[in-house]
This record gives sequence, C-alpha cells and structure tokens, in this order.
Amino acid sequence: MSDVDMWSGIVGFVLPVLIAAIKRQGWPASWQAVCAFVVCWVAAAGTAYLTAQLDPQNLVRAFLVIFTLAIVAFYGFWKPTGVEPVVDRSTG
Repeated sequence: MSDVDMWSGIVGFVLPVLIAAIKRQGWPASWQAVCAFVVCWVAAAGTAYLTAQLDPQNLVRAFLVIFTLAIVAFYGFWKPTGVEPVVDRSTG
C-alpha cells in the first residue's frame, strides 16, 4: 500500500462531512451528486500532490479510493449516525 492509497482512504472516510457542509439541502439530487464528484476529484488531486505522487495513474487511483470510500462511509457510518442533518443545519 502506497502513501497515496493510505491517505486517500483517510480522506475518503472524512470527506462526506465536508461534502455535507458544501452542498445545500435544497439542491436537486443531481447537483448534490455532481458536487460530491467534484469535491472527490479535488481531494484526490490534493492528496496526490501532498504525497508527492501527482501523476495520472496515482491521481485516478486516489480518486477511485476516495470516491468509493466516501460513498461507503456515508451510507455505512455517517448517515446512520445522523451527522449530515446536523452539518446541513449548522452550515446553511
């Protein structure tokens, strides 16, 4: 496991909270999905850059790990704990 994989896993786990803070509850579901997709790409680029492994292969790998883990973490951990509505109310 490389550094970019390890950090991508950590980022992917906590990213749903940041996505909940950025998106708005009144947005259509498609806009919320696009917002999550874009945030995951930005997070992947940042992760690859900060681990000094910013090349196309590591960027795509970081995105796939972050995006997949963000979805799994959201539905498996963050949503059942009720964190998203709290973040939505506190951010806007």
